Amino acid sequence: MYLAKVLENCNKQDLTCDCVYKCCYMCINELADDSIVKVQRLLDKPEIKSCRIPLEIDFEGMTDEDYWLKSDIFRVDPVERSETLRQKIEKLVNMLNELQLMILQVDPDYAEEVFKRMARRVKRSTNNFLDYMKWRVCNPRPTMKQLEEQQAQLTTDMLIDGIMYYAEDPSGDEIAEVNLEKLMRFIKHGQKLPENFKAECAKLRRYSYWKGEHLFMIDYQKIYTYLFSHCFEKFTKKQHIALYEYDVQLKMIHEDMAKLKPELAKYLCDSKSPGTLEGTTLFAPYLHIKEMMKVDWFEKNRADKKYDGRWADAFAEALMRSEYGSQIAADWKGKSDKIKGYVIGCLKEAGVFKSEVSNDCLACEAGIMKNYRTFGRYIGKESQEQPYTEWILQHVNDYC
Repeated sequence: MYLAKVLENCNKQDLTCDCVYKCCYMCINELADDSIVKVQRLLDKPEIKSCRIPLEIDFEGMTDEDYWLKSDIFRVDPVERSETLRQKIEKLVNMLNELQLMILQVDPDYAEEVFKRMARRVKRSTNNFLDYMKWRVCNPRPTMKQLEEQQAQLTTDMLIDGIMYYAEDPSGDEIAEVNLEKLMRFIKHGQKLPENFKAECAKLRRYSYWKGEHLFMIDYQKIYTYLFSHCFEKFTKKQHIALYEYDVQLKMIHEDMAKLKPELAKYLCDSKSPGTLEGTTLFAPYLHIKEMMKVDWFEKNRADKKYDGRWADAFAEALMRSEYGSQIAADWKGKSDKIKGYVIGCLKEAGVFKSEVSNDCLACEAGIMKNYRTFGRYIGKESQEQPYTEWILQHVNDYC
């Protein structure tokens, strides 16, 4: 970048003066040597994909020789005098092309980890209440149609924010496959869309798919490389936040859809997504355990208001990410009611529920099984015999 800046500044000098020319030539020649050495170091690095320096290079321009040779220093000087410098520029361009190919061939697993780190940084710096969370407060029992509208509106707003702007322009066939009329039925009436919106939809279609009639899914394994190649170099802070909020809120919508239609949960478990349990066998128990602790009976019997919805989300995720998560997931299919009872029992032992509330009372009010006395036994002695009992007793208050 510094070499390019100096070449540009040379255009402002009187290069017809031999003294000025020699000074500029020596400076550019040394910078070209330094640039070649630095780029070679990057090419030699096995961990090249972890280096942020190449993401700050203007590959679009600098991989073209004319980008460099348009400088006046190559015009005022006879070819034979500047030939050495021309050869260095040609070598630098070839090396930059090689470096760009290495970056474009980034390992999707590494790109995923980079995205997760970005999401964690944005999460720490973003304290705003998400729009979907506000909407859910006003719509405590949403219908599937309302959730589909939220899904469409969220995706529309994300595209308007320019998240897909840097993807390769779509072909005519790709644009023809976009059903914009269908989308318009779900978004706000009268909302004006940008002229290029259909093209942005076509770009997103490359990295997305539908599951069933309701779930609009992002193919994260495909989109990671695109995000890795452009996100840090070109995205604004506002776009980073928009990308993070889209990812988080889309998952919230999908979880709410799965509550209305439990059969959709299997599709969520098939998707790989950054920073969440989606895409793993841990997702189904995580979803049901956290929702079990966010309904009226739990709030009525809890010992402290600190055991709220945010706590439920964090606690359930931590439990499933613990060393006991895999065992819970393995037992879940045939023993889901038992595991719910065991978790409630462990929470009771840890002091989450009021001390005067009996096991049978909790079992009855939870309404998880018709035979509440059987469920009460799960809450009782059996819960204290589980391998994760001690973990819950030790960590239950870590997420308040």
